[in-house]
Amino acid sequence: MLPKVLSEHTHSNKPDVVERVKGIATKQSSASTAAALAALRDRPDANAGLKHIAVPTLVIVGEYDVVTPPLASANLSAQIRGCKLVHIPDAGHLSNVENPDAFNAAVRGFLKA
Repeated sequence: MLPKVLSEHTHSNKPDVVERVKGIATKQSSASTAAALAALRDRPDANAGLKHIAVPTLVIVGEYDVVTPPLASANLSAQIRGCKLVHIPDAGHLSNVENPDAFNAAVRGFLKA
């Protein structure tokens, strides 16, 4: 899963982040991992409800996210009225860990607005 959730940039330039994520992953039991994957597999499609969201919404996506690619995030955010979409550079699916400064700036900016 690491190649899917962490960008190549992170793998090449941030070995401490890779090790931290590995450490978190290896602490999970097989049962909890299987349950989480089943929940992801079986979750209902929420797309139909996106157009009914009437609160400020922020969608954050890593520049190199292969789990929820930028185009998928753009399509999702386009369905939510007034949604703000932010791309986090040099990050994959775990943008808050891979580029915390950019992630935190995006969240802070959204909350201030």
